[in-house]
Amino acid sequence: MFERILICADASSQAREAARVAANIAKTFRSHVIAVHVYEQRELRQLMNAAGIPGRAGPAGVSPFASSSSGPIQTLPAPGTEAFAALATMDPAVGQMAAGDAHADVENNVGGVLKEVGVRYCFRRSQGDPVQEIVKLAKEEVTELIVIGGSGLGGLRSLLLGSVSHGVLQHAPCPVLIVH
Repeated sequence: MFERILICADASSQAREAARVAANIAKTFRSHVIAVHVYEQRELRQLMNAAGIPGRAGPAGVSPFASSSSGPIQTLPAPGTEAFAALATMDPAVGQMAAGDAHADVENNVGGVLKEVGVRYCFRRSQGDPVQEIVKLAKEEVTELIVIGGSGLGGLRSLLLGSVSHGVLQHAPCPVLIVH
């Protein structure tokens, strides 16, 4: 019935629960699971703007790691901190590091659940608009079911960007199971 199941993954507890539900469905139907995490750099910028944090430290295209004769102008904040997240929106190289860290955290979170249940899965990493990327992957993989957490990373995000689960539900090429 469900040969291919797509799990929309993030670092939330809802995504972990969605993975648990999808894993049990996959085990019952002997399905292959594709877990996807979409990193959206724009989301960080919008949250920063809402909090009144400027989106750039300097002119466009100028790295905040530029040097002067007196040494580095800025040092790299620790990954996972608000300062690192803010910096990730300013410098593409830092943005790539942030995306890699985010993907790894999500893969460990969701992958752990799938391994516990013992289902076959692969993990896909993407960047861009989550709704568009999820729907695109569901079409490319001819997915028969999408499983997604209902709340994701919080109310502020939904207020600013709209609900990813709602967007996926509206545009998906297959049934969508929203796990609360």
